[in-house]
Amino acid sequence: MALFHLLRELPISLQVFHAHHGEGENQDFRDQSRAFVKKLCEDFQIPFWGVQADRPLRSENDFRKFRNEHLKSWCHLHPEGVVVMAHHQQDLLETRLMRLIRGTGPQGLRAMKVWNQPVWRPFLDWQSQDLRSFLEENSWKWVEDPSNQNPRYLRNWIRHQWLPALEKKVPGSTYRLAESLENLSSAGEKAFRGKMPTLELGQCLRQEYLALSPSRQLQTLALLLKSQNLKDFSLGQLKEIQKRLDNPQGRHNFTIAGAIWTVNAQQILVRPL
Repeated sequence: MALFHLLRELPISLQVFHAHHGEGENQDFRDQSRAFVKKLCEDFQIPFWGVQADRPLRSENDFRKFRNEHLKSWCHLHPEGVVVMAHHQQDLLETRLMRLIRGTGPQGLRAMKVWNQPVWRPFLDWQSQDLRSFLEENSWKWVEDPSNQNPRYLRNWIRHQWLPALEKKVPGSTYRLAESLENLSSAGEKAFRGKMPTLELGQCLRQEYLALSPSRQLQTLALLLKSQNLKDFSLGQLKEIQKRLDNPQGRHNFTIAGAIWTVNAQQILVRPL
């Protein structure tokens, strides 16, 4: 809502995208959210584009894929357009911590960028409380997703239990932790530049890949997956892919991390399932 109210003041052609995740345990909120956003768009005469899942979506990964599919379609129809998202500093910190817990390298620490064409995230330097205060000071309403309070989800446990406990134990630690991870991410990205093999969309030269150190190979595999919009993979999966690519045979195929890998004497190719 903070993003909506700021963008509507700009001299731009604005559209609002809302994704309804379909039937499920959070049904009441999903219906309420769609009605709230649609009414807001009507009040300010802003085009509303809503989509609803017609199949069961059972995980955060399913939700993300559903949203991304439709946003990708919109980008094809509006190649000059920009997708603006409201991720803030706390979202970035939580994502980085989750990736560290699951296993990641420097590329995984990057997580989100302010600008990653066609996506713009103008709030990555804002704290969540700053956005909440901005809304309260202007008497703008919003709706809360009740599932965001459920600690059975790792992100919610980090947000509502672990980080507050850390902050209570060491005041100011949350900010310094976010700052440290940003520094590590930037340093890792700089170190990786200029040392990558020749990468094209979903493919790289096999000999260039094999000439890399093991750690560079893992980073290259992560970039190949990301180039195909595949982001939910673990360090363990990357190591398994690395092991499969060490196969001396000329041509072979395998499926890992939501992707089909095709290897021949010249190239390594990856495409989504």
